[in-house]
Amino acid sequence: MDSDPNAAPFGGTWGAESSVDATEDFPPMYSGDGSNDDFDKATDAKMAGSDLKSAGNYEEAIEKYNEAILAAEPSALLLANRAHCLFKLNKYAPAIRDCDEALKNNPDSAKALRIRGECYVKTSKFAEARKDLSQAQSIDYDSEAAMLLKEATEKCAEMEAAEASKRNEEKEKLRKRAEEIKKVRHMCFVFGYTLRSVCLLLFCISISITS
Repeated sequence: MDSDPNAAPFGGTWGAESSVDATEDFPPMYSGDGSNDDFDKATDAKMAGSDLKSAGNYEEAIEKYNEAILAAEPSALLLANRAHCLFKLNKYAPAIRDCDEALKNNPDSAKALRIRGECYVKTSKFAEARKDLSQAQSIDYDSEAAMLLKEATEKCAEMEAAEASKRNEEKEKLRKRAEEIKKVRHMCFVFGYTLRSVCLLLFCISISITS
């Protein structure tokens, strides 16, 4: 039997989610109802994943985190840890998805906010990055995140300045167009008045000649 090319380690599938980025593969998510959760298996896999992550073995860590997530309903921290590994492998859309899910479980997860903010910086979504990193810093200050927040804030300022300049240019174009239209209307009015005067003069001349 041919193996499923979309099969993920320890079950589930690496499905692509078009809502974020259809070109990237997403690791499996927990889909149980809690009745068959295996907490011992999840704990063992989670601990193994943490050791691998600390050693910089991010791909292997993700496999262990997948096993933990599929074994039992994951915590926000577990999802954030997998997101961190995905981020390290430049898989920004899947990392953002994991952070989204983590924040559904815990809206005050500074780690999930920080990782998602870092992903947004990498994908040039600076307004979103500024929002996430600001919130993360208010919960749990991090020096590296502070540098990223500074970068995102500066990029936002540059973008806002560029947008303001573009709006001013558009306003100036509209003003010049309005001036040109006004001049044309004035010329038409003057030309029409002059034409009427000439016609009246010619009429008077014709009368004087025939009389």
